[in-house]
Amino acid sequence: MIISLSPAVYSATEPVVLPLKSIGNLPDMARRSSRVATLDGGAVLTDYGYTDADRTWNIDLGALDEAVVGKLQALIKNESQIVAATAEGCFLGSLQSLGSRGGIITITFLPVERLDA
Repeated sequence: MIISLSPAVYSATEPVVLPLKSIGNLPDMARRSSRVATLDGGAVLTDYGYTDADRTWNIDLGALDEAVVGKLQALIKNESQIVAATAEGCFLGSLQSLGSRGGIITITFLPVERLDA
């Protein structure tokens, strides 16, 4: 499985295509709903539906060479909006963080909307 990250608008910042070491919580989904107990012993359910904007992707990319890490750093420094393309679809959002632990590179992507729906 791979992920492609590119600027949402034309930019000198290069896009990057990366193999995914693990998909982490990419498939996690939830609806905007809540349940509140009422005084009569019942409950009121409010449901505002599903949106991709409630998701947070924690992506483990494994070990990467310095050139690829440099491209990721340029994306997070220079681009406020990123298009992420995965097997699930294309999403507009933002790279929230880039980190490394024990030589394993991780990124956090916050999708705002699905572009291919």
